[in-house]
Amino acid sequence: IRDDSGAGNHGIVVGGERAAGRFGQGLKLSGDRSCVTMPSASTLLGPKSAEGTLALWVRPDYDPLQQSEDTWSGWTVFLYAQRTSGNGLPDGYNEIGLSAHGKTLFGKVNTSGDYSSYPRVAVPLRQGVWTHLALTWTPQERVLYVDGKPVARTKGNFEPTILDSCPVLVGKHPPTSRWNLKGTVDDVLVTPRALTAEQIAALSEGKL
Repeated sequence: IRDDSGAGNHGIVVGGERAAGRFGQGLKLSGDRSCVTMPSASTLLGPKSAEGTLALWVRPDYDPLQQSEDTWSGWTVFLYAQRTSGNGLPDGYNEIGLSAHGKTLFGKVNTSGDYSSYPRVAVPLRQGVWTHLALTWTPQERVLYVDGKPVARTKGNFEPTILDSCPVLVGKHPPTSRWNLKGTVDDVLVTPRALTAEQIAALSEGKL
């Protein structure tokens, strides 16, 4: 998958196939170990990520409202960056990601000392429907967006998230290769800049 920023941070598709996207071509993931492997989290966001943005379009092939609430089987990972660890769930320290557990959507930005102060909202995704998800973070706040609108935020005095050579993945949890997304994605964004609310709105309209 080509990096349109010109930085050369291209992604490698594993088990996916081209499909109609929200704007032009997207990538359909089977939910069976398929994903996009991007460069390392520290390459894309820096070794100490104090601010940044994750965003993508998602069109699920499953019914998100029927997702299990089980601790182990109830997760779906959309886009995830983290420090190398053996953590078996997307809920630990030094992790940044968009994921869902049961009927809750999470925008996680966890640090070395805090893994609980992140925005969350009732899952807005619907089977067969495109939804734009975005997460921004700064030292003062984390904001979760759905279809260009802020839907949840947490405020505080946050430390940077420590990242390393662990790759950023679309549609799969990096340490475990589990919690795969079954659906189509488009316009994936990973940047060390915290976009403004106006920029996120423009992004969701295909204008940025």
